[in-house]
Amino acid sequence: MQNELWQRIPAEVRPDVERLVRADRSIQAIRLMMEQATPAPALRECIELLQDLLDPPRVPSTVVLMCGPPGAGKTTHAKALERWGYVRLSIDEVVWERLGGRDAGVVLPQAEWDALKEEVRAEQRLRLVELIRDGRDVVVDYSFWSRAAREDYKTLVESHGARWQLLHLKADRATLERRIAARNLESGPNAVTLDAALFDRYLANFEEPVGEGETVIGASEA
Repeated sequence: MQNELWQRIPAEVRPDVERLVRADRSIQAIRLMMEQATPAPALRECIELLQDLLDPPRVPSTVVLMCGPPGAGKTTHAKALERWGYVRLSIDEVVWERLGGRDAGVVLPQAEWDALKEEVRAEQRLRLVELIRDGRDVVVDYSFWSRAAREDYKTLVESHGARWQLLHLKADRATLERRIAARNLESGPNAVTLDAALFDRYLANFEEPVGEGETVIGASEA
């Protein structure tokens, strides 16, 4: 604890102070602080320490930003974090729901698909801020293909007192193509059909993070 008075109370006495606070014996806790701290504290200092003990500082939320091209394994890793208690934000899943369980890559023209994704992204941005304020850990299951987008979200996360982690998943083109081909045979919110032209567009536009504080996971780990 960073409270200055807490540091002035002998280490062997601190557990007794905490026990009194937990037992709702605040007056006795304050008396013990005044008796044991050196130099003797003012009543105001004791009350401030009491408040800290009753309401300890919250550990900042962690927001994991997934980054990588299609087929790199982002959702697989994001779901693993979800099992550990992270809230996962996924544009693809919301789009799937709004289309009544239909594949956006099949039923929507590209412009409409892009517009719908941006609409959902804006909604989830607000949801992210709400989750941070609630002290929740979050994994943002996007591609974060541009440096500008990554920097934007880092700034957003930091501005609300949370910590970010940038997780960059990498794989060679052959591995990505093999995974996309297999995924195109499946059905579901995380198996949106991706044709060769769109895949090429995503790869061409992807700005690989270098020196951005990223953690890199290779194909063998994805």
